[in-house]
Amino acid sequence: MKITKIFIIYSFVVSLIIQGCGKNPSEIVTEGQKAYQAGDYNKAVEFFQEAASEGSSDGELWLGRCYAKGLGVKESEKKAFGFFKDASEKGNADATMELAKCYMSGLGVIGDRVKGRELMEKSAAEGSSEAKAILALWAMEGNFNLPKDSIISYVRYAEAQGNPTGIYASGKLLEKGIGTKRDLTGAVEKYRQADEMGNLDATVSLAYSLYNGAGTDRDPEKAFALFEKAANGNNSAGMAGMGMCYYEGFGIPRNHAKAIDMFKKAEGKNDPAGQWWLGKCYYYGDGVLKSESEGIQLMKKAAEQNYAPAEFSMGYNYAHGIGVPFDRDKAVALYTKSAEAGYAPAQTNLGIIYYRGDLKLAKSEKEAFEWFNRAAEGGDNAAMFNLYKCFSEGIGTEPDQATAMQWLKNAAELGNEQAVAILNSTN
Repeated sequence: MKITKIFIIYSFVVSLIIQGCGKNPSEIVTEGQKAYQAGDYNKAVEFFQEAASEGSSDGELWLGRCYAKGLGVKESEKKAFGFFKDASEKGNADATMELAKCYMSGLGVIGDRVKGRELMEKSAAEGSSEAKAILALWAMEGNFNLPKDSIISYVRYAEAQGNPTGIYASGKLLEKGIGTKRDLTGAVEKYRQADEMGNLDATVSLAYSLYNGAGTDRDPEKAFALFEKAANGNNSAGMAGMGMCYYEGFGIPRNHAKAIDMFKKAEGKNDPAGQWWLGKCYYYGDGVLKSESEGIQLMKKAAEQNYAPAEFSMGYNYAHGIGVPFDRDKAVALYTKSAEAGYAPAQTNLGIIYYRGDLKLAKSEKEAFEWFNRAAEGGDNAAMFNLYKCFSEGIGTEPDQATAMQWLKNAAELGNEQAVAILNSTN
C-alpha cells in the first residue's frame, strides 16, 4: 500500500512537470515568425521576447529586427544592435549578418565598413545563406570584391535554400546579365517572388521595374504602392522612391513638400537615392533654400556609395566643371561605371559620347548602338529614339525600317517629344 502511494505521488509530480512544459524556444520563434509575416507585429514581439528570455539566439535575432524597423515596438537602433550582438556572440550566423549591416550603415553603432565586411564574410563562412546573397549583391553593386563565379555560386546557394534575399539577388543576375543572358522579364518575376516573401529590397526593385517599364508594363499606381509598402517597412530606398513619385507626380498627385520630406528621411538613413534626390533639390533650389555646394556634396556622397544615378550626375559635373574641377578622365570613368551598373540615362549618354567621339573616346558607331540598345531595354525613351535613328540610317547596325518604326513608336508612347513630332508629321 505504501509503495502504491509513492507511485501515485510520483506520477502526479511527473504529470505536473509535463503539463508545465510549453513549447520550446524554437517553436516559440516559429510562431513569432508566422505572426511577423502576417503583419501582426505586436504578437510577433511577444513571442520573440519570450524566446529571448529563455536564451534563444533566434529570439534575440528577430527581436533585434523588430527594434531596427520599429515593428511592434518603438524603433531603437541601439537596442537592435544590442540584440544582434548578443545573438551573434552565441554563434548565430544570421545575427552576425545583421550585425555586419549595422556596422555598414552605422545603425546603433559608429559605422565601420571594414568591420562590416569582415562580419558579413564571417557570417557567410558560418553558413548564412542570406550573408552569401548580400555579399553577392554588394559585389554586383561594386561594394565588394568577389570573383564572378563566386557571385553566381553564392546566389544559387541562397536561392536553393529558399532565402528571399537569394531570390532577389537571382533577379539582379538576370537584370545585369551576369552568368546568363540578360532577361528583364525574368528579373521581374524573381522580384515578385521575393517581394511576396517579404524582401523589401525586391519590393523596391519591382517598383522601379514598373516605374521604368523594364521587363513589364509601366504602372504608376502600382509602382507608388510598392514604394509605399517598402517605406512603411522602414526601407530607406522605398522612402526615396516615394519621394521621387511625389516629386514627379508619378502614380500620385505631385507634392514637392512631401517629396522633400521623404528625401530627407531617406538621407537621414544614409540612403544614396535619398542623398541624390535631395542633392538635386538643393542644387536647383527646388522646394528648399538653394545651395549648389550642399547639393553637389550630397550627390558626391551618393556616388561614393556606388549609386549609379549619382555617378552619372557627378560624371556630368566633372565633364563640365560644375562645382568640381573639370576632369575628363573622372567624367568618363563615372559615366562608364554608371552605365555598366545598368543606369539607362548613363547608357544613353555613353552611346552619344561614342557616336560623337567626345571626351577623347574613340568614335565607335557599334559601341554607340550597343549602349543605346541596353538603355532602350531599360525603358529610356531617348535611347529608343536613338535606336530609331540607328536602324533608319544603318548606324552601328544594318538598316531595318520596320524595326526603326517600332522603336519610334515605343519612344513616342513613353513621351519622347521628337518621336511624337515625327509620328504626327507622317499622319
